[in-house]
Amino acid sequence: MKHALFLASLLSGGCASAGVQPGLFFGHDLRKEQSVVYVLDVSGPMREASTTIVDDAGTVSAGDPVTSELRKLRDKLDKVKLHLIASLKGLPLGSTFNIVLFSDGVLKLSPDMIPVTPENVALVGAFVDNLETGGSTNMFAAVEAGLSAGGHHIILLADGLPTSSSPQEILDLAARWNDHRQLVISTVGVGPDQAREFLQQLAAQNNGSFRSYD
Repeated sequence: MKHALFLASLLSGGCASAGVQPGLFFGHDLRKEQSVVYVLDVSGPMREASTTIVDDAGTVSAGDPVTSELRKLRDKLDKVKLHLIASLKGLPLGSTFNIVLFSDGVLKLSPDMIPVTPENVALVGAFVDNLETGGSTNMFAAVEAGLSAGGHHIILLADGLPTSSSPQEILDLAARWNDHRQLVISTVGVGPDQAREFLQQLAAQNNGSFRSYD
């Protein structure tokens, strides 16, 4: 609840931020997208501490209370929640989204794409704020679920290599899906062990872009 209140105050204008802005997800500008699927790694390694993403979120001043609160959010997953809720708040009304979470297994938030309304964003924000990490990295099944969700722009966030398949198998899967489609796959790598080369290649081969956060 504390984090939820903090996120609400921040995103409603509590401070100006270069990194966390409505409609942006780790630098990917989604403010004109009509359908977005977030594919998010919530496996065990995401529990490791990181300071770079916090620093990138932007600060007002060294002694500002919002800055102090941001720096307490050392868990990578908390940074993902912050960026995710911010991006949802900036999606165009009338557009749609979905969220795929993966560790050992895969959880799709909804069987259908979710319309962007203030009510839906608030409900999803409350759900996202209670996420926990655990397990390994079943990235293949997660990407497959993201590709089949019905969105146009898929954004994959991961902090390491897949453990249930090879990177090439995921590249081949995306290539098969995009053989007759015009889907966009963008990627975000977080942490020192991110699979930078693989994430760059996946984005480059599928009309997307890559962002890296150590």
